[in-house]
Amino acid sequence: MGADPYAAVQEAWQLGWQRALEGSPFHVVSVFDHENLLMTLLTAESRIEPGVWDEWVAKAIGSINSEVGARIYGGVSTVYEDLGETALRCAEALRLLSFHVLDGREVLTPRYGEDVMSERVLPAFDSTEMVQCLVAALFKQDREEVHRLVEDMFRFFRESGYLLPEAWNVYEELFALLRQRLRKSGMTGLDYALRGQPDPNIYNSYAGLETVVLEDMEELKRLIDQNGIDKSYWIVEKAKKYIIGHYRTDLKASEVAAWLKITPSYFSYIFKQSTGKGFTEYMNEMRIDQAKHLLATTQDKVFEIADKVGYREYKYFVSVFKTYTGMTPKEYRGLRVSREMSESGGETSASLESGTE
Repeated sequence: MGADPYAAVQEAWQLGWQRALEGSPFHVVSVFDHENLLMTLLTAESRIEPGVWDEWVAKAIGSINSEVGARIYGGVSTVYEDLGETALRCAEALRLLSFHVLDGREVLTPRYGEDVMSERVLPAFDSTEMVQCLVAALFKQDREEVHRLVEDMFRFFRESGYLLPEAWNVYEELFALLRQRLRKSGMTGLDYALRGQPDPNIYNSYAGLETVVLEDMEELKRLIDQNGIDKSYWIVEKAKKYIIGHYRTDLKASEVAAWLKITPSYFSYIFKQSTGKGFTEYMNEMRIDQAKHLLATTQDKVFEIADKVGYREYKYFVSVFKTYTGMTPKEYRGLRVSREMSESGGETSASLESGTE
């Protein structure tokens, strides 16, 4: 905004205070501390109750909003007597301004700020889940989906009562996780640092911060397109989800490739490039990890566990298990039982099936 519009706002502000305070015991002096922040010093020659100050301030700001046709908010400091406190009180009023996003209240007093802070319990935002969704949308180059996800995030901030600095802190954590995920996928050009919080006196709304976040997402989308890895990454992500749903069956790489509608050789190549593991190795690690969990938490027979994690041949399961853990399934279960007894210092009962391996 140019100088003239701000001069007009300042003039309206000054006139509004003069009209609102006509006949009152107050004197007012106002200066722009920032192009979007006007500091006003309200003085009185005699002691006046704090509530009276707040009433006059509310009257003045309401009158000014009506006149300028804009939304102006006022953070009101504690009443004070020593002019040496002015800088401290200006900082207090400025801090209170951040509360305007909660309910659109025009006049924000110390009492209001205390009441809000005493009652606030902020629900945690699931940055990990959001990063997974954003990565998928970014690699698909799906602008609409990215915008929807960002809108959902800011809707959560609004409905949960996050102040703008708090919302930005969450976004900084999310952005760091997002860059980490993108690097793991092979992306380059992510060494630029996230800028600090945008000027809160300009980006002073959820919508304002949302535009900044969308700009960051557009830049990431451009980098992904420039790297040219979006297609293969997205294919592998789809493959992983399919594997999770079918690893208990005798799943083959060719079946996954057919489901993805690509050739088996191309699938094997991009899967190894993305995960650093061949399909068989990836499947074995997933199945053995699940088998270890079942051995430690259930009393299922070893052959039952083998079948549950996708191995139809019992001996082959035992062989693979020993390759990855250095022991047989029964030895692994026995070791876990012994360790639990040692840690508990008591007796533990366990049902171990008999048989040879």
